[in-house]
Amino acid sequence: MLTVYRKYRAKNFSQIIGQDHVVSVLKQAVHDGKISHAYLFSGPRGTGKTSMARILAKAVNCLELKDGEPCNKCHNCKAINKGNFLDLIEIDAASNRGIDEIRELKNNVGFLPVEGKHKVYIIDEVHMLTEPAFNALLKTIEEPPQKVLFILATTEPQKIPLTIISRTQRFDFKLADENALLKKLKKIIESEKRTIAPAALEIIVKAGRGSFRDAETVLEKVISGLNFEQEIAQGDVENILGLASQDLVKSFIELLLKGDREKSFEILARVEEGGVNLSYFIKEILEEVRLQMMSEIKTAGNSENIKKYLKIVKEFNTASIEMRTSLVPILSIEVAITNLTLDKPITRSSGLKEKPTVKMVEKVKDEFVEPISNMPKQEKQSNNNVNQDAEKQVAVLNEHWKSILNAAKKYNHFLTAILAKVQLEADLDAGVIVFKVGSTFHKKRLESKETRKILSGLFIENCGFDVDYKCVIEVAKGKDKEDKSNSKLVEEFFS
Repeated sequence: MLTVYRKYRAKNFSQIIGQDHVVSVLKQAVHDGKISHAYLFSGPRGTGKTSMARILAKAVNCLELKDGEPCNKCHNCKAINKGNFLDLIEIDAASNRGIDEIRELKNNVGFLPVEGKHKVYIIDEVHMLTEPAFNALLKTIEEPPQKVLFILATTEPQKIPLTIISRTQRFDFKLADENALLKKLKKIIESEKRTIAPAALEIIVKAGRGSFRDAETVLEKVISGLNFEQEIAQGDVENILGLASQDLVKSFIELLLKGDREKSFEILARVEEGGVNLSYFIKEILEEVRLQMMSEIKTAGNSENIKKYLKIVKEFNTASIEMRTSLVPILSIEVAITNLTLDKPITRSSGLKEKPTVKMVEKVKDEFVEPISNMPKQEKQSNNNVNQDAEKQVAVLNEHWKSILNAAKKYNHFLTAILAKVQLEADLDAGVIVFKVGSTFHKKRLESKETRKILSGLFIENCGFDVDYKCVIEVAKGKDKEDKSNSKLVEEFFS
């Protein structure tokens, strides 16, 4: 079964979309019989370089050429389309990059074409050849036999020796604009007898990022995942590709601009729970921010908003890099959110912040959190005190809360920030400790299996006993003032 990309690959010059500057020159050269001995096709992947090379190979060998276009009906055209034309040799330099392969090419290049007018060599990813291989190829291109055509294709022309480039006609392929991609995908959808919502098609076009091959691959994935009779909806595409909805992305950005940390984390939790690919989520954020920022710039909009957009770009670019090596990928996004909603951002280099200095630790010990009650100090308890009542446990926790917060830093800075806002209370009836928190997101975090394991170790280490706790949501009076105070506290801790 052919893939969508191969099934709908262009078969003549007129079917090539988005590369008119290349098509017009090559088509005219074929028509006039003024074909060069060597061409270099360079440009991003999926822009039609290999397809153009095969069309050119057909054109120079077509037996019924008309106006520079291959007929796709003669023996030579059909053989090339089927991939069994003896005089078309395709070499993947990524896997055949050594001197031996080029020497074999050099030994065979002198033989006359077997069944066509020209012998055509297409060398894909030519930049992958070794230096000795390039030197051997150079000699052949410098003194090519008659009826031999070289077509070199690459995504990285800067890696090709200038001696090679200077002996070829170079054509630079461009990424397709959205209209070109839209045109191509609509034809495929019509041919496949499928229907698709405009919003869904727009998402696929954006996912292609200017590459026909990538866009067609995405479309194939979507089509394969849905019933034939079913219209392809926006939600279907988002689910199949693991994307967050556009409305959710826009809401998230709006919250970041407002500095609403709590609701930003709530959306992040929804994204994670929904199985959205976090890398895609960051990409969607950056794409949407770019659109909004450029709109502000073009209309001479709010300069403060533009500064905020730039901060978002910086933070999420950093998060994207850190995610690749992070043991907990979502932590990079959490740090980005925290940074964007603090007055004084966390300083980061290639990784997370450096370990705090002794001076900073002392500051935390002195200033970080006041005990919730002024109960008398108690000595650290032993493991034999596990069964003491909840009220006494609260007193001990209050006594050692600063130490617990300080120790939590080595696990997760954001966990420490959450614990800083917790209020402790004893539930005498249930015999457990109550953690009062300000949001559903914080409640879920503290009640997660992973967090309970971490806190269990911290409580035993610092208090001598484990704690059975539950979380309840309680919004304090004067919330705005409290939030501001807490933000400042977290800021000081991270700085």
